[in-house]
Amino acid sequence: MKETTLLNSNDFPCIDIEDASFVNCVFQKTKENFKRAYAAWKTACSIPQSQIVEDAETSNVPLCTSKVDSDYAKDVLMKEVLGKVGSFVQECPRDCTTRTYQIKERQDFTTFDQTNLSSAYFIWQTTNYVQEKEYYIYDVTTIVGIVGGSLGLFLGLSCRGVLDQVIDLVWTHYPRRIQTNLKK
Repeated sequence: MKETTLLNSNDFPCIDIEDASFVNCVFQKTKENFKRAYAAWKTACSIPQSQIVEDAETSNVPLCTSKVDSDYAKDVLMKEVLGKVGSFVQECPRDCTTRTYQIKERQDFTTFDQTNLSSAYFIWQTTNYVQEKEYYIYDVTTIVGIVGGSLGLFLGLSCRGVLDQVIDLVWTHYPRRIQTNLKK
């Protein structure tokens, strides 16, 4: 299992609400679009209702009687619905925390229980758990380089120039104190 936690930012917002997950959001928007497309679709026949459109208003349109008409109706409806899924993906906020599972399928027809042939057994081969988190990282070297580069570029300062200025300032304002300390 791999768990990934993303940063919530203004550019790429994310949510951690179970009912408003990314998958649920895309599914709900697709379902609503499917219902609208199905209800507004003007054709001579309609395909049998599926679970997605069970509450759509289609009672006034007769069912398709031939396979050709049914296939055509499905194609038109799917193009209308699936053509907008990309925009739903962009509209829905992503999940802050996602979990992905990687499995290997192995079919073995050896039965452990001879009385129940429909048994399913899951055997975990590995128990790896990978946790990834996004963080803001500030590298000290990079920040010093950026600040120093900006000072050098815009103010004409360098590290040596700044040190020379500090030493001149010290010698100018505190010469007596330094000289008396040197004589002792």
